[in-house]
Amino acid sequence: MKWTLNQKYYWQSLRFFLSHPRFKLTFVLMILFGLYASFLLPNTASGYLAYLPALERILENRTFSFLLLLLIILNTSQAFHTFSEDNARIIRYQNKKNYFFETIKMLLFYNISVIFIQFLIVLTGLNIFCSFDLGYGIYTSWQIPNLVYILFIFFRKVFLLMILSVIVFVSFHLFEKAIVMLISCLWGVNYFNGGNLLGFLDDRLLFKIGMESYLGGAVYDSFLEETLATFLYLFLAFTLVSFFIKWAAKRVRRIAS
Repeated sequence: MKWTLNQKYYWQSLRFFLSHPRFKLTFVLMILFGLYASFLLPNTASGYLAYLPALERILENRTFSFLLLLLIILNTSQAFHTFSEDNARIIRYQNKKNYFFETIKMLLFYNISVIFIQFLIVLTGLNIFCSFDLGYGIYTSWQIPNLVYILFIFFRKVFLLMILSVIVFVSFHLFEKAIVMLISCLWGVNYFNGGNLLGFLDDRLLFKIGMESYLGGAVYDSFLEETLATFLYLFLAFTLVSFFIKWAAKRVRRIAS
């Protein structure tokens, strides 16, 4: 398969980002997160869980989701700093607006890559501690294969983390970075402590509106309800974030001029 010039540039940019000294600390944290997830979470009083039940427990765990939030916020901050230092990138995209949209695409590429590296570390740990049995079975609450449940929760988590990273990244362009980092971390701590910023609206609407509700495991009683609510939430979130990006692009261009 032949790669286009833009694809090659993306991969070269990712290699530069991952090899940067700032990413070394992030990678150490990722290894620690992976060890925590694969060594401690599947360990029960009767021994280690089988592979898929262990992965299911990890994806549902609030602490692990909180650590992923911190990882994405940290990585987004590092990406913003890297882009800000690269004056050649602005020249490459001719104007501030093109640069703004392109850096959002690259941010998503970076963060998706980091998430998959993190889960590769987790899966490597599970291969060590939980490889005695695959543990394929039924997720009893929804009566679906546990592998389907795991894939559903995993991809939903990835989509939500990418939405969050774009919100944080765009906010860096509009507001003081330290304030954005503080608010992001406070929101993450609130989630870790069981809080839900928009939880007061849940009883007034047909579905849960807070992102915190969807970062863990099952929310609704049936897979059909969960799927419909998830797609509706993601559609609304993508729509709002798209408007936010377009509004921010005008502000960024005005500031640059």
